[in-house]
Amino acid sequence: MERDEGQYAVDGEPQGLQLSSLAAVCRRRVRLIALVMVMVVGLVAAVVFTRQPQYESQARVQFTSPKSISGMGALGSMPSLLGITFGSSSVETQRLLLIGETMVVEAAKSLGIHEPWRELKKRVKASVVPNSDLIDITVFDTDPDRAADLANKVANRYIDAAREYDRQSSSEAAAYIKDEMARVREQLQHSRDSVRDYKRDRKIIDVEAQTRSSMDILTRMLADQAETHGALVAAQEVADEYRRRLSEQSATYVSASTIGRNPVVTSLEQRLAELETEKAGQEAIYTAEHESVKQLEQRIAQVKRELEDAVRTVVESEVTSTNPVYVDLAGKLAAAESDRRAARAREAAEEAMIAKHRRSMSSLPEVELELAGLQQETSALAQVYMMLVTRYNEMKLNETLTLSNIRLVEPAKAAQEPSRPKKVVNMTLGLILAFLLSIMAVGAAEALDHSVRSRAHAESAAGAPCLGMVPRAGRPEALAIGADGASASFEALAISDTFHSVAARLRARCESEGAMTVLVASPAPEDGRTTVAAHLAASIARGGRRTLAIDGNLRRPALAAMWLGEGAATSPGLADVLSGLADASDVVVATDLPNLWIVPPGRAASHPATLLASPTARAAIDALRGQFDAVVVDSPPASLFADSALLAGICGRVVLVARVYKTPHDGLADAAARFAEAGAQVVGLVANAAPEARRERYT
Repeated sequence: MERDEGQYAVDGEPQGLQLSSLAAVCRRRVRLIALVMVMVVGLVAAVVFTRQPQYESQARVQFTSPKSISGMGALGSMPSLLGITFGSSSVETQRLLLIGETMVVEAAKSLGIHEPWRELKKRVKASVVPNSDLIDITVFDTDPDRAADLANKVANRYIDAAREYDRQSSSEAAAYIKDEMARVREQLQHSRDSVRDYKRDRKIIDVEAQTRSSMDILTRMLADQAETHGALVAAQEVADEYRRRLSEQSATYVSASTIGRNPVVTSLEQRLAELETEKAGQEAIYTAEHESVKQLEQRIAQVKRELEDAVRTVVESEVTSTNPVYVDLAGKLAAAESDRRAARAREAAEEAMIAKHRRSMSSLPEVELELAGLQQETSALAQVYMMLVTRYNEMKLNETLTLSNIRLVEPAKAAQEPSRPKKVVNMTLGLILAFLLSIMAVGAAEALDHSVRSRAHAESAAGAPCLGMVPRAGRPEALAIGADGASASFEALAISDTFHSVAARLRARCESEGAMTVLVASPAPEDGRTTVAAHLAASIARGGRRTLAIDGNLRRPALAAMWLGEGAATSPGLADVLSGLADASDVVVATDLPNLWIVPPGRAASHPATLLASPTARAAIDALRGQFDAVVVDSPPASLFADSALLAGICGRVVLVARVYKTPHDGLADAAARFAEAGAQVVGLVANAAPEARRERYT
């Protein structure tokens, strides 16, 4: 039994492809799959292999958080520009600035690359390395050297711009501080004038010398303290700079805490603080030229040298490199650290002396205390002025050094191999895309295909059982009449065997008195009805029944030519009988096949439908069927001409032919309806050219 593919509902419409039918669908649509695959893969290959290679070069820059200027708490009105560097502290902001239009276009022009921004921004990218302060600048170009040069140029140009910005900021800060210095100097002079006027108005004479001496000492102490603080800040920054440079030369980092934990250093710091305190007390009594003050200065200098030696010993114990640059930096760090610790000890001593001196001044009379307040204001302004001087010098130093918090850590190098296009990846993706598109094309073709697909599908349209499914012939020779001998091919034997089964089933459905007369019809051209009619007549004749085959297609006859060859066109036939030019018995021609006769179409008729609609047509066929056991009539396409319906009304029985995957389902149903209206019975259908109907050959 032939296999029926697919699942169908009661009305015969497909419910959907089953897994078992996917292979059959792919085989049927193999040309469509191959076409889509070739087109898509060819298009991808054309794009991939004709695209100019692109080389990728990458430069990496490091962005560190900007340092704010310390010690500016007394300057509440100082603008925020004193603590800024180029751009924001956000690495993402730096990335956006790096690949800005101005930066990239100017860098490209400096290399002789005159491309518009819309093209450059496609080739120049910047990305932040996750969880870091690193930014990668990536450039794509057809020239590997040009890609590397542009990446480095963008990075260096940005670094230069950052330095210029910092220099300009330092210059603006220095100008602002200079203006502040002038303002504070004016306030300081006004404060001094106020003190002089106060003493003159109050006629302070008796204790003036004591007050002046106390205030002079306090003023000098405060000035010394401001100077010491400035020296401490400067020493701290110098030490930090040497420490940073030292860390760039080696992985070793000599921290201040490492030095501070050394007991020798701690002891010398305490001793230096005691000497500074003693010296401050002596200076409050004697001048700087006094012998006791000079002796203390000598002792302080000696302790400072010992402290420097101790710090150098600690630093050198942490240094393992013999690099002269590193050793030199280590020595400078030791000296700077010694200066910082000495300044810190001196500042502590001065703070203690200032506190002590202020306590002693609390015993002055109320008027003198008020005077002391005015003088204190003068002292504070002097301190602010000294701080401004220190900051002004720092800004000028920054303006000269032009240090930047952005540096190039990995310059770009010319790539050896192109990064684009990635041929293997692109071709693999192209194959996947081609496969997916081919599947979509097959699905679309199946969804739009309304042709007959299987036995059940055809039966639902014809309203009659399927008498057989004729296999698709791979070669035309397999369809030849009589190709069922011992030397016949497997295809010919399978087709002949199918038609024997169709003839047997047809006889079973048409058992009645008189000759079996059937019309072989199909909805559309090239459905194979003439071939089916010829094989059906031959199979019935081989069964021992006298069979007559009538070529009823008076428009494009082909049935008679299968047996009579070119003589069919000149032999009298059905058209002559219907026109009254010949008798029915005179046009019957014997064939080489036993028990098989044929009626040719006869001369060409101008109005075949008119002839077939005449009473002569029914009389002629009735006369012929009385002479044979079976009559098989061929016909033109039912959807194009009324001839088939007229012949169906005469014959009474119809065998519909549907070509699988070609004949429309609706067309087959319309043809069956026409034959029913003509009073004919559709006794069955033949599914022609069915790819699923091939059988195994048993030997």
